[in-house]
Amino acid sequence: MNLESKLEAILFWKGEPMSRKKIVEVLKVGESEINEAVEKLKENLKERGIVLQENGQELALGTAPEL
Repeated sequence: MNLESKLEAILFWKGEPMSRKKIVEVLKVGESEINEAVEKLKENLKERGIVLQENGQELALGTAPEL
């Protein structure tokens, strides 16, 4: 399973914002790998009802604003 899928699954399961630091700890990867996965996940979620929200160092899944 690729890293962006793991990131999506963790954020969905958690249901609330998570810090990048905590995600790095949980997935046991480097911060640069998480940053890359974040960008890929954002791209994968375009044109869907779910978006990846960033607030400072926190990440969360949310509903697309236009919906």
